[in-house]
Amino acid sequence: MPVEDPTFPSLTKKFVSAYRFERQINSLMGVVAVGHPDLRPWIRHEDWQENVYPLRKSFDASQRIARIKGKYPWITVGGEGVYEIPVGTVHAGIIEPGHFRFQAVGEDVLNLEAKLGYVHKGIEKRFESLLWEQGARLAGRVSGDTTVAHCLTYCRAAEAMSECHPPERALWLRALMLEQERIANHLGDIGAIANDAGFAFMLCQMSRLKERLLRTNHQAFGHRFMIDMIIPGGVAIDLTQEGKNEILSEMDWLSKEFERLVTIFDRNSSLTERMVNTGILLPDKALELGVVGFVARASGQKIDCRIQNPFVPYDRIIPKMTVLESGDVYARSWVRIEEVRESIRIICEICNYSPPLFSRKERKDFTQRIAKNYKLFAIL
Repeated sequence: MPVEDPTFPSLTKKFVSAYRFERQINSLMGVVAVGHPDLRPWIRHEDWQENVYPLRKSFDASQRIARIKGKYPWITVGGEGVYEIPVGTVHAGIIEPGHFRFQAVGEDVLNLEAKLGYVHKGIEKRFESLLWEQGARLAGRVSGDTTVAHCLTYCRAAEAMSECHPPERALWLRALMLEQERIANHLGDIGAIANDAGFAFMLCQMSRLKERLLRTNHQAFGHRFMIDMIIPGGVAIDLTQEGKNEILSEMDWLSKEFERLVTIFDRNSSLTERMVNTGILLPDKALELGVVGFVARASGQKIDCRIQNPFVPYDRIIPKMTVLESGDVYARSWVRIEEVRESIRIICEICNYSPPLFSRKERKDFTQRIAKNYKLFAIL
């Protein structure tokens, strides 16, 4: 792409999911998506200078960016009886900052606009100057409660680039950590959704289950969230027999406690009434927006990378995919519930099948090879 004409044809009108990505490319790289319906800044806020693009190779990340006074071009809705409610940037809870503007008539919301990016840290730029091992550590700190997923994604990319293949046992242990993390996040979400609907008891109980799971992680892997346990080339720690027994014991207890709470969850009519037919994302709209994960599966989309693009051990332990059609809060909660059950099954199968651990010499040869290929890739 020539520097004097940094443009490309917009894909947003055909793929709605490209909408914010193309705005982000414009904000951080100064590359314009020609034909985009909304080229207002996204990550780069109004106090940034013009022609400062932090993801360009010419940008010096060590320099301090001088701020200017600017005004963000909010979308406004006019008409009789229309009023605006600003929410944020700082919120009463522990969520990260974000500014939201609701324009409404009575209780009908005509337009909601979100302004995010307040905690954008320039992580993408930081990756450019890091060695492969440092990059894995940074990836694991993008989001604390999904450290395994982020670090695994980074390591798989580094390994694919270097054409290196981690030992089979390491791949199984990675999946074990991934499913442990999945359960922890689903438990937290199920409790939080119930709490938002006025059922605080469920939040307390799910938090209890989540805390026990995190303590099991610490006993088995040395860290509650398993930060830095996945590294390019394999894993940083092996699972001992004692750790395996601890996890299996925890899964047995968790399965029984979780089912007891699911019964309470599903039989609480005041809770389900607030969830059914609320926040509906219909299947056709989900497809148009390109949503993924459990949100997609709750809206009729059969999407799960563990099934469509299986990697070890998901090519042998095939996850059961729960797909619902209603696309409401209840459906998204129930997909989470089914995935907790399935993750418990997968974890037990992984613990009951443990390939032999790689030797120290195999590990040394592997790290030398991936480091060599990574440096070559960085030069290119």
